Amino acid sequence: MEKLPTIENFEKGKNVSIDIELIRHPEKSHETGDLTDSGREAFLQKLKDEHSDDYDLVKFYISPMKRGQQSGEIAQEYLDESNIDSKIRTRKQLVPKMEGFSKESMEEVAKLISKEEEIDKERPAYEPPSKDFETKANELLIQKYFDQNFPLSEFSGEDIGKELNNFINHFTEMAKRLNSDSNVKLCLVSHSGIIEHLVKYLYLKENPDKKPEDVTAEEIGGLVDFMDGPKFHIETDEGGEPHVRMKFKNIDLEIK
Repeated sequence: MEKLPTIENFEKGKNVSIDIELIRHPEKSHETGDLTDSGREAFLQKLKDEHSDDYDLVKFYISPMKRGQQSGEIAQEYLDESNIDSKIRTRKQLVPKMEGFSKESMEEVAKLISKEEEIDKERPAYEPPSKDFETKANELLIQKYFDQNFPLSEFSGEDIGKELNNFINHFTEMAKRLNSDSNVKLCLVSHSGIIEHLVKYLYLKENPDKKPEDVTAEEIGGLVDFMDGPKFHIETDEGGEPHVRMKFKNIDLEIK
C-alpha cells in the first residue's frame, strides 16, 4: 500500500472518499477489565477481513484508556503483518469528558439504579462492574443525562456528543485537503457510553421535535456491542464540496 502523493501541484479535494468506523473496543473481561483473548483474535480477524488494498491510506485513532490502548496493540499487529506503512494515534477526543467521570459519579449512578433494580445492590464499589450493571448505567445516562450534567460531574451527554462530533468534522475538513480521487479508511476505537451520546446528538439534530429525555438507547439503535458502532462516509463531489452520512443499525442520517 503506497502513501498518498504529496506533490504540491496535485489537484486537491475532489472526488475524495473517506470511510470511518467508530467502534467500541473488542470483548472485555468483566472480572479484570482487560480485553479477552477471544476478543483480541476477533478484532485482528475483523481488521484482516475489512481493511483492504482498495484504500490509499488506512489509519487508526484510539482512546487513551486501557482497553483502547490494548486495541491499539492489535491494530499494530495487523499493520505489521499486512506491511502497511501507517500510524496509530491516541486521541482524547475518543473519550470526551469521560476521564473526569469519577468513582463517586458511578456510585451515585449505582444508587439511582438500585432504587428501581436489584442489580449490584450489595456491591460497595463499581469496579469491576457486572455486565448487567454496566448496561443499566449506560441506559440511564443516555436517556436521562443528555441535556443535564452527569451525577457529580460538570458535563452532560450532549457535551460528549458535541466534542466527538467535532472530531468527525475535523475529518470532513481534511477531505478538502487530500489529493483528488483519494480513498481513505479510518478506524476509531472508543467505548460504550460515549459512542451512543454521539449518535443521540446527531439523531436529535435531525429530529428537533423530540425531547432528549424521551429518546432512549433503544430508539437510537441500542447500546453498542463489542467492535460495533456507527459508520460515517465522507465524499466530496466534483467541486470539492463534502457530503457526510452516518449509518448505525436502523438509523441513516445525512449530516449537515
